[in-house]
Amino acid sequence: MPGWARRVQGPPGGGRYPREWRAVPGLSTRAHAVLLELERVHPREPLFRADFLGQLLSSWRTLVNRPRIRHSFSEPDDPCYCEFGHDPPQWARSELEAACAALPLPVARELRALLRPLDARFRARTLPDLSVPADRPWWYRRC
Repeated sequence: MPGWARRVQGPPGGGRYPREWRAVPGLSTRAHAVLLELERVHPREPLFRADFLGQLLSSWRTLVNRPRIRHSFSEPDDPCYCEFGHDPPQWARSELEAACAALPLPVARELRALLRPLDARFRARTLPDLSVPADRPWWYRRC
């Protein structure tokens, strides 16, 4: 285990971190501790902020669990645009993928485990969109 991970295994004096620090539902306390350390070391990188990751995951979960997924994500006035404003809801999934690539392996593994059932549900509820270029991620090639 890397030294920085050993340093953030828990709060000073042992115990658990306060519940309000657990900004990504389903992520372990240890993973949140790693995120806190990464946020301290890299304060300008949003992918290391638990609250930002929690918002991204919530946005993706909201899209996946909607009663009816719309077939067009390209309209600016489309109500399925995510809460981050100007980007389609798949942007949240793209940022989560970037976070999985940037985070340490144990945290990325936990995040991918949270994404796996949401991705499966999204695939089950959508169809391939052949009009989208093949170089785009799979979540953009679904409608």
